[in-house]
Amino acid sequence: MNVLEILKDFTFRCKSVFENTTTKMSKRFLNWLILTIRTVALIPGKVNFTRLSRYGGRTAKTFASNFKTSVDWMKVNIGMALDCFGSSDDMAVAIDPSFISKSGSLTYGIGRFWSGVAQRVKRGLEIMAIGAISLSKHTCVMLGAVQSPNFRTLESERHMSMLGWYVALVRSKATELLSLTDILVADAFFSKYEFVNEVIGMGFRFVGRLRANSYLRYLAIPDSSAPCRRVVVCPVENGEPLLYFSTDTDMRPEKIIDFYRIRFQIEFGTRDAKQFTGLQSQQTWDRDRLDFAFNLSFTALNACKEVIRKDYPSLSLAQFKRLIFESYLKIIQKINHRLTQLAA
Repeated sequence: MNVLEILKDFTFRCKSVFENTTTKMSKRFLNWLILTIRTVALIPGKVNFTRLSRYGGRTAKTFASNFKTSVDWMKVNIGMALDCFGSSDDMAVAIDPSFISKSGSLTYGIGRFWSGVAQRVKRGLEIMAIGAISLSKHTCVMLGAVQSPNFRTLESERHMSMLGWYVALVRSKATELLSLTDILVADAFFSKYEFVNEVIGMGFRFVGRLRANSYLRYLAIPDSSAPCRRVVVCPVENGEPLLYFSTDTDMRPEKIIDFYRIRFQIEFGTRDAKQFTGLQSQQTWDRDRLDFAFNLSFTALNACKEVIRKDYPSLSLAQFKRLIFESYLKIIQKINHRLTQLAA
């Protein structure tokens, strides 16, 4: 394996992805964006404006100002999902709120949110991660991230609950997501009448799991206006059975279970973005820059996985990131050696 070629190959792949999915960027900004994604992919440790400047060859001020630019991240990542999965019928859209550690009092959206890792409410930020999952590929392509307002802002300015915010968010992305697939998967938190019936009205088929405290001993009352649902009971050894369901009564029971279980790939995607592409190391408090940073992290992760899938299938994400950093160092060494020869 030629280490020097890895960074060049990654840059070429990024360029082809953006050129095939969007035409609304200037050539100058597109070149900067590809440079930034490449820099995010190779930086070891935290990703912030200071480190982007150190490894990317641009000033921190340049990165900070360009992070205010609007980019159609969803369109770019849907293009990568279609390239990875094709137009198969085993694809679904998964959503999953994720806690982001952040300090400071001026940061947009700072508040108290549930952290699944800590199993308690913590002070920080929350994003809604959106991803495309595939049963046959057994992976997830991250489509985008939308930051959640804090509870105080929702109640005082928008007069809605957090669940209402999630409904509004899915509605705002429904057209783009339905162009990919009409199956939506989410965890047990979203298995509520208000949410499920709203997404059905948008045109989705919903797959989820009933909450542990669900009480299913009431007689069913026929209602022609209510959508029928299929419930699948999955026995668990030495525990309560798990109750999966789908609003599509024609969906096979095993497929309902498979869709819900593959949903965990979006959580793995968020974890990888936190570990390798700086999802949780933003150096800004501005709303637009935060949105850019979250989506940049997911897109950089997708680009890394795309190159691994096509060219280096034997490498893990950690190995690929280490090799791309080594490739960067070797290129810098060659440049320095050439400059030394010219100076002599």
